[in-house]
Amino acid sequence: MIRYLYAAMEADERSPGGIACMALVDDGVPAPMVLASDVLAGFLATHPRLSLLYAASNRADADVRVLRCLPDGTLEAKGVAPIGTNGINYLELDADHALIVMASMRDGCVMTCRVAPNGLLQGPVRRFGQHAGTRFHQARFTPDQRHVVATDIGRDRVTLFACGADGELVERGGVDLPGMGPRHVAFGSAGAVFVAGEKNATVCRLWLDSAVSCLTSDAAVPSLLHAEIGGECLPSEIIALSNGNIVVANRGPDVVTILDGNGAIPRAIADVPCGGAWPRHMYLAGDDLYVANRRSDSVSHLRLSADGHGLEGRAHVSVDNPLCLAMLQV
Repeated sequence: MIRYLYAAMEADERSPGGIACMALVDDGVPAPMVLASDVLAGFLATHPRLSLLYAASNRADADVRVLRCLPDGTLEAKGVAPIGTNGINYLELDADHALIVMASMRDGCVMTCRVAPNGLLQGPVRRFGQHAGTRFHQARFTPDQRHVVATDIGRDRVTLFACGADGELVERGGVDLPGMGPRHVAFGSAGAVFVAGEKNATVCRLWLDSAVSCLTSDAAVPSLLHAEIGGECLPSEIIALSNGNIVVANRGPDVVTILDGNGAIPRAIADVPCGGAWPRHMYLAGDDLYVANRRSDSVSHLRLSADGHGLEGRAHVSVDNPLCLAMLQV
């Protein structure tokens, strides 16, 4: 079996964009990239059981391209689903319930669609959560797949939806986080939900009681250990580790910060250089952390220490304008 790391590359005057592929060799080290597809995508997701990559467009009249991973890592078109929205910022698949959830900032909505057994999108796209000023950046299924948590960066709010088996979403309240700019969330243990705040460079811990569909706020702390780094700091991706720690990518200082999420209040314990500039997205595979560094045209590979309290830089690969990362194994 071969693992392939994919990166969506934004098109600009320097690069035509597309999807880059890096084979993972030598204990998780990425090989030099090759162009796997010329499809332009703003976000990527994978099917947990099929060798399929979902490429979501972040442009007007957005669609989702379903691509099959071939043994050499190249991608073969399998289907396309018009979504009818003005850009897709995020998508995620719940294969157990054959659903996909998507978020659109420009249209200010969360969307769901059925997924057929062959992995293709099936049936109508349903929209939820549109209110004045909504700008949903991310929408994620909770670990028990009974709810969807959506970050509304426009209203500084994290919204909770109950999710039916047919993709029907019903708002069950949420948490207002004034001035935070909630961008992405990560799910910890025992109902902990960690939120990366883009506007005020914080990480906030919420608590989800799935049994009664309730989301409550707890504590917010700086997303950096060393605030004296100064200058612009915009957290982007956030990932929860199995030991209760959190890693968050901080654009501006260009560090990945590790926080201890186990105590009464989350606590930053290390700032580690991300290996490039402007870390926009991360992907965790075991102890290997991969970082998409948009402004340095690179993907870096970091390795978590045994105790999960440190990161060691291992390698980096040149990739034009990387926006996000996903992984498949064939």
